[in-house]
Amino acid sequence: MGFLRERQPHHVQNFVWLAIGSIALLLTASACGGGGAASSQSGGSKSTFQVDVLASLTGAVGSPGQATAVQAAIDQVNANGGVNGHQIQVKVLDDQSSTSVAPANATKAIADQPVAIFDVSGSAELAAAMPVLSSAKIPVLSPFALQLGYYPWLYGFGPTPAQQAHGFAGAVESALGTSTLTGKRVDILVLNTPSSEAIGAATKAAIQQEGGTVPETVQQPITAVSFASGAAKVVADNADAITVNGSPATTVLVAKALVGAGYKGAIVVPYSASDDVTFKTVNSANFFGLRADTNADPGTAMGNAVSQFKLTADPNDPEFGLVWGLTYTLAMSLQKCGDTCSPSALENALDGLGTYNVPGSDFPYGGLFLSKTVHNVLVKEQLFRWDSATNTAVKFGPVVDFGPPNY
Repeated sequence: MGFLRERQPHHVQNFVWLAIGSIALLLTASACGGGGAASSQSGGSKSTFQVDVLASLTGAVGSPGQATAVQAAIDQVNANGGVNGHQIQVKVLDDQSSTSVAPANATKAIADQPVAIFDVSGSAELAAAMPVLSSAKIPVLSPFALQLGYYPWLYGFGPTPAQQAHGFAGAVESALGTSTLTGKRVDILVLNTPSSEAIGAATKAAIQQEGGTVPETVQQPITAVSFASGAAKVVADNADAITVNGSPATTVLVAKALVGAGYKGAIVVPYSASDDVTFKTVNSANFFGLRADTNADPGTAMGNAVSQFKLTADPNDPEFGLVWGLTYTLAMSLQKCGDTCSPSALENALDGLGTYNVPGSDFPYGGLFLSKTVHNVLVKEQLFRWDSATNTAVKFGPVVDFGPPNY
């Protein structure tokens, strides 16, 4: 999931949260009645809002990280009294990293009549579920949504391919210390997935629009274990920079191969591969990454929520904060929507947020924004560069503006 991150395999121990954190969540969810508007409970208490989460917890490229972010944020909202006194109940559906299971899970989620659906599975799984989700028109919030185009009920955190391309071009200019790409040679690496390929094509157009040339667009299989031949091509192209649109695992593989092959140009990556561990593993002053927010480190609001609710999360996961922000976007919209919020009313509330920020997650490089015509909330990022002297990633250059979504 390039900027719209493509999933990579994770170790089995990442699933420990299922044992210690989500059992109570799933048991609670299974007792929840359906209903897009708040569903009623016995005992005279206020009704609850039902939210379903489509996730790839298991399977070849499974990871529970982003479902954990949804859970942590909702647990915190509920612990603080819920939304206007209403608790939010969650049901998680695992598609096992399968594009054939994803549509069936979307059908199950719709049958629950939730007020909203999160899809944190992956761009391929979301694309497979789109025909089912389109028929329901329940608001869907996903970090992978905007490569699929604009839909009135679909909301995403990341930029569209056009915006990511605009951001890549600006980041390359910053990394090269120039205000134009005229005379610069920029290679592009994409994964063999629809979203990554779309971002790659848009990036090529953006670089050419800035006066640069693109000698090579290198396609890397998502499960590849080597980039030796690709690195040799980039070195032979004498490229001034290369944009790498992939996950941390892909990025480490590619960047280390480039450095090992003697490549001296700038390696520019999106937020999905701009975490501290990736920076430290690559360990090159020529490695640059875009960042949108802070990590779920111990002591932060996100990190404290993970600890308080006995969840397990990787604080270096570059998307934990984005999904946390997307979850709080839902909570803020439910609050705006009122006591008997239906999916259509929630859509209106989301469209009416305008410029906003969310508690517990730091988006220091620009506010978030939603409207009826703009459904991707993140519009600015900051470029970082590895500093071997301090062994940290440090800010480099001005804030990068991603421009209009161009749906």
